[in-house]
Amino acid sequence: MSTCRIVLALGIWSLVMTSCGNENKSISEPLSLDERNELIKKDIEYGMVFSMLDALEKRHSPLTASEKATMDDLSYKRLKDFLSVCLNTTELDQQEERYGAEWEKEYGSVNAKVDSIDHHWQHFLEDYQTDNYLKIELVDILDKSNVFLGYVKVRLRLIPLKGKVDKVEAYYGLQGSMMGRNQLTVDKPFSSPIEVDNSMSFNYAFDIKASKVNDLPIKELLDEYGLKTNITQLTVNGRKIDYIDGYNQVPDCVREMWKYRMKYENEWEGSYFKESSYNRIAKELINPSMPTKDDYVKECIRKDAYNEDELAATFYYEIMI
Repeated sequence: MSTCRIVLALGIWSLVMTSCGNENKSISEPLSLDERNELIKKDIEYGMVFSMLDALEKRHSPLTASEKATMDDLSYKRLKDFLSVCLNTTELDQQEERYGAEWEKEYGSVNAKVDSIDHHWQHFLEDYQTDNYLKIELVDILDKSNVFLGYVKVRLRLIPLKGKVDKVEAYYGLQGSMMGRNQLTVDKPFSSPIEVDNSMSFNYAFDIKASKVNDLPIKELLDEYGLKTNITQLTVNGRKIDYIDGYNQVPDCVREMWKYRMKYENEWEGSYFKESSYNRIAKELINPSMPTKDDYVKECIRKDAYNEDELAATFYYEIMI
């Protein structure tokens, strides 16, 4: 063999041995750019290893003695092999599907229980809804002499729906008008419908046309605008009906779910907010030790990683993340 061929062969052999040596070095031992590139040429997945180590270098907090010991024992190749398996997207998708199904089998019925809790508290609040105890109707307009000043005299009908009304205070008005000036107070008990004459102002200069209030029959006027009411105080059968009092008895986790459901009504199903709300209710009211589906899946994947390579998993989960 010629001298040139011998030199070339030795050079290639030296390069191969150097590359093999570098991949078996501890990750705590930095590699030069050329050494990194040689490993990446050999296996592109080394790029993931170097990106991770570069990010670790930028970490503000210093490594502990235990962390340094872990890195000293972990080689570049071992970390690369671990990441190739445990961060493989196909494998991760399969794990998420498998462990998600496990969670559903173990805890899936909890959603039905959350629905039952939701229905229970909605039904509970019905007992504190003032509209379920008293209905207020606009029966007639008695005096329209000041209609173009936004003021009329009206007759209201109060209809008890669940027993004797001991006292009521309410505000009322046509839809689109301010109710603040239209206050109704009845402190004489009644068990059957009564009619009360009172005054009513409306926003004639804005949303409500005085001409319509003046000309339209009462039914057509109500079809046009409708009557809105706000019962601020109500006592029925000796019991004060207070919606706020009832609402404050609803668990906070349930009230939070109602808030999110109202805010994200159109995208509620399958949303993060529904899942997080159900998880919170389940944890606080059903099974405090129950993990969320997401936490369960993550923990199972983590255990698989430690079974694959405990040292590399320790570096990844306890140092990198």
